[in-house]
Amino acid sequence: MRSSRLRARTTAPAATQSLCWRHLPTMLLNRILDMGCAIAVSGVCSDWRRAELERTVLLLEQASPAAHVRGIITRRPRLAELHVLPRTAIGPTHLRHLMTAISTSAIARLHLYKLSLPHRLVELLAGSRVLRTLSLCAVEGLSATNASLIPSSLPNLTSLNLSSSQCGDSSCLALRTLPLTRLNLAATKVSDVGLQQLASGRSGLDLQWLHVGGSRVRLAAEIRLPRLEHLLASDHGHLMRGEIWSGVSRVGASAADALRCPRLTELELDGAGLTDFQDQNQLENLTKLSLAFSKNLRTLRLHGIHTLQWLNLSGTKTDPDALLALCVRLSPTVRT
Repeated sequence: MRSSRLRARTTAPAATQSLCWRHLPTMLLNRILDMGCAIAVSGVCSDWRRAELERTVLLLEQASPAAHVRGIITRRPRLAELHVLPRTAIGPTHLRHLMTAISTSAIARLHLYKLSLPHRLVELLAGSRVLRTLSLCAVEGLSATNASLIPSSLPNLTSLNLSSSQCGDSSCLALRTLPLTRLNLAATKVSDVGLQQLASGRSGLDLQWLHVGGSRVRLAAEIRLPRLEHLLASDHGHLMRGEIWSGVSRVGASAADALRCPRLTELELDGAGLTDFQDQNQLENLTKLSLAFSKNLRTLRLHGIHTLQWLNLSGTKTDPDALLALCVRLSPTVRT
C-alpha cells in the first residue's frame, strides 16, 4: 500500500510536467526560461553592476533609446571619459539630454565623432567645472559661431580637437584666450593668420602640441610658440579611431625659418614644399624629424642638432652621399 502511494507521488508529477512543457505557448515558455537564466546569473549581474559603478571610461557605439541616453551618466558616478561614435545614431534631442547630464557630472574628457551638432549646443556644457578635454572630430554644424562659444562655456579647457571641421581664422581669434596645451586643427580652414592670432594670446604661451596637417597653414610667417614641443603638419593619412583622412600639405619652403619654438622636440613636415632644410637655433632640441615625401628637398643641413634620435627622409631626393655622411655623424643616436 505504501509503495503504491509512493509510486503515485513520484510518477504523477513527471507525467504532469511532461504534459505541461509540451502544451505551453512558446512565448510563455521563453519567459520561464529567461527567468531561470536570470536567477542563474544573478551573481554575475551583481558583479557587472558593481563594475559599471566603478567604470571611468565608456565607449558608446550602439544605437540607444532616449531613456538609456539619459541614464548613461547618472548610473556611472565615476565616469571620467566618454566617447560617442557615429554608429550610436544619437539625434539632436538625445544629444541635448546627454550634454546637460555631462555638465553636472565628473566627466573630464569628452570625444564626439561624426555627429550632427545642433546650434549653440556647446553652451549646454557651461555648467561643467571639470571638463578639460573636448574632441569634436568631423562634427557637422561646427561653424565659427559654435567654436566661438567654447571659451565662454569652457574657460578651463586644456585640450581641443576641431579636426575636419569648417573652423577658420575667426575661430582661432576666439580660442586664443583658452589655456590650451593641445590643439588639433587638422583638415580645417585655418591659415597662418589664425595661427598668429593663437600665438598672440594665452594659448600661444601654453601650447605644447599642435596639429595643422591638411589645413591652410603654410608656415610662411613667423610663428612664436615658446612652449611648443610637437608640431605636426603632414599630408599623409592620419588614423583617428579607425577613420583615415588625408589632407593636402600647403607648407612652403620657408617653414623651418618661420618657426620660433625653442622647446620643439618633434617636427613633422611630410609632403612639404621644402627645397633646403637647415638647422636653426630655434630647432636645436629636435629629437624627431620627419620630411618624408618632400619631393623638392635637395639639401639637408643638421650640423647644429645634436639631440636627433629619429629621422624620416623616405620619398625624398636627398643626395645619397650627404645622407650617408649625416648618418655616420649622428650614429648611433639616430634611427633613419
